Amino acid sequence: MSKEERELLVYFSEIRGKLVCVLGNHDPPPKDSIWRFIGVRPVDKFVWEAGGRKICVMHGHQFDPFHPIFDIPFANRISLVIIRFVHKMDKQGRHIAKWMDQHHEKFSIRIANRAKRYARRHRRFDVIICGHAHKAKHDKSVTIRGRRMPEYLNCGCWNCNTCSLATVDEDGQAELDHLLPALGVVH
Repeated sequence: MSKEERELLVYFSEIRGKLVCVLGNHDPPPKDSIWRFIGVRPVDKFVWEAGGRKICVMHGHQFDPFHPIFDIPFANRISLVIIRFVHKMDKQGRHIAKWMDQHHEKFSIRIANRAKRYARRHRRFDVIICGHAHKAKHDKSVTIRGRRMPEYLNCGCWNCNTCSLATVDEDGQAELDHLLPALGVVH
């Protein structure tokens, strides 16, 4: 674990009363000591209402047909080693992660469509926020053939060159903010 990751965990433990952790497919299980250190109990899904809108946050791997592969500890470890290697190579001037991100487009669209279908059919959410697809995306709510489609936000990849953050205000308005970590800029 890097110094920055440790500092982030300490910060999370300081704001634990305001923090909700939604589990992803590479996260430690709920009984892992890391969650006790932070002082939160992770959840698979977080739902609330704001401004009369029903909002759901899920990691998004639930909409990926290949995610059961990562339930196998060895496969999960191998994928994490590959991801770390790719990002290490990027820091050396190679652009493997950027190339991989370009090929995530179809995958990202598939995850978005499945998440919106889940939100509309099963739970009637107005907004669904996910991660997992590693591609930041914001599909505004639209009406198709008289049916209101849910708004979809995907925060993308937190450890890529551009990091994104989904926010929802008290009126239930959702936004996707892009962070440029190297510059400390939000837009």
